[in-house]
Amino acid sequence: MKKAWIIIGESNKGKSSLIRGLTAIRDGRKEGNPNFVFITRCDGLTFRLYPFVSALQESGTDIKKLDSIFANKNNNPKDNIQNILVPLRYDSANGCPDGEKYVDHLIRNDWEITSIVSLGEYARKWVQESGCPFTSYFPTSNEPLGNMPPNELVSQVRKNFGWM
Repeated sequence: MKKAWIIIGESNKGKSSLIRGLTAIRDGRKEGNPNFVFITRCDGLTFRLYPFVSALQESGTDIKKLDSIFANKNNNPKDNIQNILVPLRYDSANGCPDGEKYVDHLIRNDWEITSIVSLGEYARKWVQESGCPFTSYFPTSNEPLGNMPPNELVSQVRKNFGWM
């Protein structure tokens, strides 16, 4: 089954910074591997992950464009996307829908939502009622990640995801 990990929060809550910390990608994609990164799970198995860095709404990636990214136009197994890390905003932006609509779309298209991490606020009611595992991280100051050092947040989210 296709798997998705979701990082959700409003603007300037540290979604992209967290994804960069989890995947070691900087500007767009990791050098030498433009589409995928490799993640090792706590049980030692490694899998390919297609990470998005910017929230889909912030990058203007609506649901139709998202589906076109997943479409394997060349039928090349190397291009087949089975695992994704997706940053979303709770609210709509740039003509793109809110996070709930993206998550619902993924579920309806046979993606298993492995975990939802809410940054900056407690997971909203729709997340809690979605049946998907979720965790919330709150800032304790006005900084995007609060007083929590970024490497500590990355470590906690890796543990939550079951990643090394």
